[in-house]
Amino acid sequence: MLRSGPRRFQGPFPKNTENRSFQNSWYDRFKWLDYNEENDGAQCFYCKLLKSSVGKNDEFKLGKVKSWHKLIEKAKKHEVSADHIRCYNDANKIIASSEKCEDTVKEKLVKCSDAEKERNRKGIKIMFSVVRWLATQNISFRGHTEADGNFQSFLQTFREFMPDLDKFMSACPKNATYMTWKIQNDFIQMIDQLVIDEILQPIIREKSLLV
Repeated sequence: MLRSGPRRFQGPFPKNTENRSFQNSWYDRFKWLDYNEENDGAQCFYCKLLKSSVGKNDEFKLGKVKSWHKLIEKAKKHEVSADHIRCYNDANKIIASSEKCEDTVKEKLVKCSDAEKERNRKGIKIMFSVVRWLATQNISFRGHTEADGNFQSFLQTFREFMPDLDKFMSACPKNATYMTWKIQNDFIQMIDQLVIDEILQPIIREKSLLV
């Protein structure tokens, strides 16, 4: 609420017995000015929210300033009063503190996100290397069941000795462990494409393919 500032109700404003009413132009002249629809009176936005006690003549806190022909005179006196200045300064301090807190939270979230990305990158790199090793050695990935296959057995056995792998596997949700046969096949297809690219690139570069 403090950060948004006064709501600036645009009317229509009822006229009093003197055919006078609240004027929109006063919002620009007094940035703290608000309009209380319930009381049909001018109100100080900051004193309304932050002034703890109410004096017997404290019309601006309560939103009961209705003498429109004296509004400018009363507003000038109010904005130089000690209570108004204190409330205004307190509001700015609260806003600044809130923004600083939000920035700190954002920084922590960014750092946390970067740390998660790095953790995942390291974990997947290790899994990729295991797939490549099994494929190169022509060792089967699956046993009698998927759970007792060489791929999962290797990871479960060596995670104790590989902190990066252990952190990754511990953080993975149950529905995204990167240990299913589909993921293993994806890794194999990636390796397959890398091998093909490696073989084809010199041929394409040298244009030495004979039909």
